[in-house]
Amino acid sequence: PSFFNQIYEKRHGLPSHTQRGTEEEWIKFRDNPQWGFEHNVNQYELMITHWMEQFSLRNRLLIVTYETLVNEKSGPTQSMRIAEWLQRTEGVEAMNEQFIPCIWDKVVRSRGRLSEAETDGVLTVKPRFTLKETKRKGRYRRSFTGENLQNVMDMLRRLRDRYQYDPQLVSIV
Repeated sequence: PSFFNQIYEKRHGLPSHTQRGTEEEWIKFRDNPQWGFEHNVNQYELMITHWMEQFSLRNRLLIVTYETLVNEKSGPTQSMRIAEWLQRTEGVEAMNEQFIPCIWDKVVRSRGRLSEAETDGVLTVKPRFTLKETKRKGRYRRSFTGENLQNVMDMLRRLRDRYQYDPQLVSIV
């Protein structure tokens, strides 16, 4: 549904992350055999397969979900995992881990808005954008067919069975 909402906003000349599409347009999108919901479920499976096969050496791939990254309890820990993973790359020096929870809090809770005092002497280049609230207006729930839901379940089971050796991915799917 989020991808559909992006398409809806673009079609109607609306700013990104401001409006959910109508139920009528959602159903047209959902049921379109060429680029609708089923097509996107298949593309999702192909994407996961690509990344799991491309980076079969697990030390080259870090899996983090949006939900765990923005979660109040797990977010700071996930941020530390990202920093530790990046630190292994030559030429990359991650922030001291004692500051990571504070940085996470500022980016996630404050949506990345820094005061002038915070940017003075810290940032040599002022950010061109800041994260903004992404709660769209409009109907939140979307209707799915029984076949849609079954196809999603089948796809998740295929991924789980194919990558059962990877507890990190299995816990997500």
